Amino acid sequence: MLDRHMPYPAVLIYRYWNLLDSNASCEAIFGLSAGPAPINILKMISDHPELTESFGNWPEVAHHLLTRLQTELNASGGDPKLAELMDGLKAAPVFQAANHGICASHPFIPTKIRFGDKVLSLVSAIAHFGPATDITVSDLRIEFSLPADADLAIRQLIGNL
Repeated sequence: MLDRHMPYPAVLIYRYWNLLDSNASCEAIFGLSAGPAPINILKMISDHPELTESFGNWPEVAHHLLTRLQTELNASGGDPKLAELMDGLKAAPVFQAANHGICASHPFIPTKIRFGDKVLSLVSAIAHFGPATDITVSDLRIEFSLPADADLAIRQLIGNL
């Protein structure tokens, strides 16, 4: 599924935002690729604030990520690992702008990524698998990025991956 989504980015993530797999487009645009040990995407951003420089709208993206994590935390009934992740992010300087309520909540926001001399505007769709009773499968999700506007620069920039 990840490869068939090309040329658009897609990632396979476990419940705690650990990257398990990604396609070549995700690797090219975000520099994300799965390694032998799972990479926690949110911790990676908080530990490496320079990664946010490629976002054209980082405060909105940060707010959206924290809102998603809070929703997941609430739905889990207070999962301690999600709570620990949320506490760490709220304390991280790179996420501080999102804690000041400067961003309105929306069901989705475009993520604006600088890629070369272009700005790609992407929205995400998330797919969950399996019945809720199958914990090993239900904790997996694929996040597909799609163009948020008519600009198909992504096809020109990375379409040959």
